[in-house]
Amino acid sequence: MDLRYRWTDGALRILVPGEWLRSSAYPVVLDPTTTYTLRNDGPGYKKGENMGWSVAVGDFNGDEYADILTGAPQNNLGGSAHGYAYIYFGPFSADRTTPDVSINGTTASAQFGFSVAAGKFNSDIYWDALIARKSLSPVTADIDIYYGSSSFDATADVKIQPPSSPQNFGWAVAAGNVDNANFDDVVIGEESRDNDGGLPSQDGVAYVYKSPFSSTVSTANYTLFPSSNVSGHFGRAIAVGK
Repeated sequence: MDLRYRWTDGALRILVPGEWLRSSAYPVVLDPTTTYTLRNDGPGYKKGENMGWSVAVGDFNGDEYADILTGAPQNNLGGSAHGYAYIYFGPFSADRTTPDVSINGTTASAQFGFSVAAGKFNSDIYWDALIARKSLSPVTADIDIYYGSSSFDATADVKIQPPSSPQNFGWAVAAGNVDNANFDDVVIGEESRDNDGGLPSQDGVAYVYKSPFSSTVSTANYTLFPSSNVSGHFGRAIAVGK
């Protein structure tokens, strides 16, 4: 639906035209029956890229319409599973065949776009894009934050570096203000980290990075461990709530 919205603290408010309400009975039910398909037939397309592997929603260009961020971690165009990420700007009124923003992951085998999230990591009005590469030693690569703007560009503003000998660092990411201070923070899962010297690549951890961020972030503020190291792949899925 071509509706505007407002994000406020703890709520998403959908702005509904008055003429809809005048002819409606209480309670008002919004039934979005129109659906659209997003494809990538643009210059960054590569067959088998797995577009849609990860998805997030945010207003990256500040026009009060929701935009869609999605990863294509198996894109091999000009490399080996370096991956791409795409942003489609709302509003949506028909199928889309070409993204508005295409970001090349560039690092071979790092699968850029394996996980994505949207957050507000600085003081402006725009939502920002968090896009992960998956680091599995000996492949190591940064996880990037792209600050939103009215003219969104494909240059990373923040680079979060993986720990030494990473074991699927970046498998999952999430964003949210976990300390109720400054801006949104970042949580990154490393689901195959061995914590106790037992079976390799089984236990997992999650790292918390607190905002505000410098252009390069090399150390997490906190490391979260599972209650017991029983090969549970802790950090394989992450969400932040309030």
